Amino acid sequence: IPGSNFLGMVAQNYMKFEDSFKVFHSGDVKFGDAHILKDEKVTYKMPLAFFHEKLDTKTLYNHHFIKDFSIFKQLKQKRDGYITKDMQTTDIEYNYSQKSAYDKINRRSKDSSMYGYKAIKNGTKWQFTLRYKEDISQKDLELIKQSLVGKKRVGKSKSSQYGLVDIEINGKSEDIQKQDTNELVLYANSRLCLVDADGDATLDLTYLFDGLN
Repeated sequence: IPGSNFLGMVAQNYMKFEDSFKVFHSGDVKFGDAHILKDEKVTYKMPLAFFHEKLDTKTLYNHHFIKDFSIFKQLKQKRDGYITKDMQTTDIEYNYSQKSAYDKINRRSKDSSMYGYKAIKNGTKWQFTLRYKEDISQKDLELIKQSLVGKKRVGKSKSSQYGLVDIEINGKSEDIQKQDTNELVLYANSRLCLVDADGDATLDLTYLFDGLN
């Protein structure tokens, strides 16, 4: 769930903040994306570098670490699902509903107007993180909290049966663990576009710091 949804919830009270510019335009307050949880662990969108043997999705292989492709019969890219940092995988479960538009004149279902909804099942747990600098006033922090906590709606429709969420403060987040290694694979946990020092799109990461390739 994009963090812009949570920013929008808070922005409804834009004029009530002591310093609206600092909260919304300075970058001092950051609204993170919500990620689905598996066994209380944050998951991430399946990396495009993960593959599995065709017809066997239980074992995943990181394309970057495969030295000899000849040992596999046929590899297939894993394009859906989510994964934890401990390599546990999960998928979002959906409910499907068939509906029809309503013909007000004839008081029946409208002809040729069938459509369907694929909705995430009720009870799915997600987690997002809000980060802020210490100089944000306590009054503005409390207003941010009041704007977020409780039953809210995400998505475009504010009146449909879909999109209702119940937000609560947990206060827990995964710590980044330091690891000593000679080989490092980066996961870009953001909708970003990598550019070089001149602003041109690139897949060459060496300009970030030495040692990347």
